[in-house]
Amino acid sequence: MKVEVLSHEADGIRLVTLELPEPVTIGGALAAAGLGRDCEARVGMFGRLCSAEETISEGARVEVYKPLLADPKQVRRQRARIRRPQA
Repeated sequence: MKVEVLSHEADGIRLVTLELPEPVTIGGALAAAGLGRDCEARVGMFGRLCSAEETISEGARVEVYKPLLADPKQVRRQRARIRRPQA
């Protein structure tokens, strides 16, 4: 079964294409890609959050999501405060 694993590296996004036996879990695919089963990051498939125990099927794209550096709502509020004219 062909599976892709995407993760963030210091120099960009890393894409690993694997040929794995069925059945395989997200955690198994991460381990096969060299990311380890105990990866602390959030993981998902095609933009949907999943657990590491979820079984995947042929053609799945497992994604490792990096944590946000800042809360998007807070950043928008700060930008609005800066742009707002002072009375």
